[in-house]
Amino acid sequence: MVAASDVRFGDHAAALRSLVRPLFTEHHPTRRRTILEACGLVVLCLVHTGLFVTISYAQRDFSTSLSKKDWPGFVAACWKYVGVIIVAAPSFAQYRYLEGLFCLHARCWLTERLLARYFADDNFYHIGATSGIDNPDQRITEDVRLFVGQSVGFVLQVLGKLLNMVAFCGVLWSISPLLVAILLGYSVLGTLVIVKLFGDSVQLLAFAKLRREADLRFALVRVREHAESIAFFRGGAREEGVAVTRLGRVVETAASLLLVERRLAIFQNVYEYATILVPGMVIAPRYMAGEVGRAGRVLGAAGVC
Repeated sequence: MVAASDVRFGDHAAALRSLVRPLFTEHHPTRRRTILEACGLVVLCLVHTGLFVTISYAQRDFSTSLSKKDWPGFVAACWKYVGVIIVAAPSFAQYRYLEGLFCLHARCWLTERLLARYFADDNFYHIGATSGIDNPDQRITEDVRLFVGQSVGFVLQVLGKLLNMVAFCGVLWSISPLLVAILLGYSVLGTLVIVKLFGDSVQLLAFAKLRREADLRFALVRVREHAESIAFFRGGAREEGVAVTRLGRVVETAASLLLVERRLAIFQNVYEYATILVPGMVIAPRYMAGEVGRAGRVLGAAGVC
């Protein structure tokens, strides 16, 4: 078995493609439904991008009418905002529902696929006897659930960010191409720093945490299945020692993961708050000179990008 620390990003990408491609390419009873759900999610991402742009214009009109004491403009901005809410509320709810439904169906398909391989040719026996793969029940249940949920969430988040970037970069480009270039460089730099400094450690510790939690659960399941024999041979104290030892390993790994996540959170907080400072420093000289108007909208668009 290949150790988790020896697996590179390219190996993960290849494994991801080998798992996901059959969901859309192979003929199975839920293929049409899966494709329709995926297309629906993409369409809703586009709708949400349009709503975010509309909201930014509504907020601009709202603040502008207030600053100019323009009552008709204020009323029109309020009605525009109400219209956005009427469209956005069910749209966002449908998006979350469709995302959960897609994850549910994808998890069901992948679990059935793994179960078929697990029980074929007595693999359930050979895996435990010779392969060295630990806790196949964990892999088929919890790992599949986490893999599907996190993968779908990641893809949708990246897609949404890209669409928002394209939509709002047009606004920023019309004001300052330099600002767009700086923000893109800032985003790329932040992503590279996170991947380089925290990616491997978070991944490996999360993997180890899942593995040790599965070991603890297996120890308790074994006690339940062999309760009569353990009680007959007075083995309760020994089994308790095994469970406590495995619990200690879970706590140790979880504590290490929390430390890494704390450092990651510190960097993310600094990076996020700096997204307000960086565009402000770039645009401030032109704004002070009167060359750029609506600085608040510029900063808002920059934050979305």
